[in-house]
Amino acid sequence: GAAQAQRHRARFEAAGYRPLYPADGEPFDAGTAGVEFTAPGEGTPAPRLVRLLPSETFAYPPGVRTVHGVVVDAATRNPVANALVEARGRTSVDLVPWQERTLTGALGAFRLALRWDGEAGDGNTETFRLEATERPGRTGSLEVRLPADAGTRHVIEIREQ
Repeated sequence: GAAQAQRHRARFEAAGYRPLYPADGEPFDAGTAGVEFTAPGEGTPAPRLVRLLPSETFAYPPGVRTVHGVVVDAATRNPVANALVEARGRTSVDLVPWQERTLTGALGAFRLALRWDGEAGDGNTETFRLEATERPGRTGSLEVRLPADAGTRHVIEIREQ
């Protein structure tokens, strides 16, 4: 007889990386803990890309500019694990969009590469807007100015929007 269909969950792990489980275009939710699928099912399931983002322990090569900090709940001050931290912008010369992303660790810590140009300011100052998401409607943001804020431990507070 035919095998009984069962629900499965795949989880991924790699040193220096954290898996981004929601598929591209799906809303982010820090509570998503794997890729779920049913097998055996009707036909062959479609392949699904799982992006691996650099974690707070990722070994960036020398010279890569990074910012670090922690994501916390604004009300309780508790760390927010697995939050998505992003910076976006456009290159200064040809205005090509860029994006940098990471996920926080179990204690809410993050380290994000800023390999592209920020928004130009006075002198040699560049401004970057970091956005953290726990789930849809629960986010926080922070502006970082480089080089002045380079060594600062940044705190992004997450709250209901």
